[in-house]
Amino acid sequence: MGLVLPYSGFFILFLFAVLFNDSSQSPEFRKPVMEYTTIKSVNVTIDMVYSNDSVPRYYATTLESPICMDELCNPIAIEIEWDLLGNFRNYHELKSSPITKFDHEPFEKEDHEKLKKILSNKSSLLQDYRMEDLVDTTRLVYSEEIDGMTGATSKTFANEVVGGAIYTCYTLWHFVNGQLDEKLLHYTEQILDETVLLEMLQSGKEEYLHYVLDKKRGIFSSKVNEVIGDLIWEGEPVIAVKAVNVVEENYWGADSIKRVLEDSFSGLETPVQNAIIQQMTKVSITYKTLEYFVEVLPELGDRKRRLVYKIFEAHSDLFDVNLKKELHKIFKGDRFPMGGEEYKLLSGLGISY
Repeated sequence: MGLVLPYSGFFILFLFAVLFNDSSQSPEFRKPVMEYTTIKSVNVTIDMVYSNDSVPRYYATTLESPICMDELCNPIAIEIEWDLLGNFRNYHELKSSPITKFDHEPFEKEDHEKLKKILSNKSSLLQDYRMEDLVDTTRLVYSEEIDGMTGATSKTFANEVVGGAIYTCYTLWHFVNGQLDEKLLHYTEQILDETVLLEMLQSGKEEYLHYVLDKKRGIFSSKVNEVIGDLIWEGEPVIAVKAVNVVEENYWGADSIKRVLEDSFSGLETPVQNAIIQQMTKVSITYKTLEYFVEVLPELGDRKRRLVYKIFEAHSDLFDVNLKKELHKIFKGDRFPMGGEEYKLLSGLGISY
């Protein structure tokens, strides 16, 4: 016999469901942001897909389009996604209309992988040719669909298309990478606020990181600046160097920078270390940061040590008696020979040798 709950028990269960079944926790929602007409005169609506906390994530649309040539027609219905820069992100077949090849042969797993690779390649040969150029009319194959012969795929494009799906590949590539990708990027640039910048930076996607760091507009907010600062110590070298050069100057003026330098500087790649040192000559730094470079001076190689001299020269006003004594002590040691640059530095700092 099943458990019978009194009326109050049902009420408690109902209240529990209301409190804990928060609709805001749904993973994503979408809103239309633009209309677009394809080269086949098909009208589509492009949606922005948002996270559950209303952060723009990517673009998506459902494309239903005829794909016809040589009396062969293969209508397609497919869900396509782009990232915030207008780059191909993914596609999803509709169960009611799977993607097929020649004579309606279903796509295999390898076919889907190749098609996604093709759609991701903005430099594909497909951009420079007409659809009819993809077919070699001197090589004919039999089609059950038209009960006759039709042209085979030209060998020139064998690596640019999925075998047996040349028209599908061509149509989808031009839809994904034609003019629409530029329109999507333009839309993103119109909504590029702190929320979108943080979404890009925290995604870890190299395309997003390069975009934000290469196309700085105005002054970064404190939150964005903090995330960019983190890339200096955690990103791969090319990203880290770019982050060094675009992070706002006030980042280097924080007292916490000395601790970060102590924890991470020695483990950074040489190009990143050099970029940090060079940046320190241009921005305001704290006494503690200057103190760090005095302390590590004996551990640096000749080239890097001479770069650090430029930090000392640029911030000579921060040198107090204690730092001057420490620097004098280092130069009196036998870690490296005294030369013209060392004497010049000491003289400029008012330190007698």
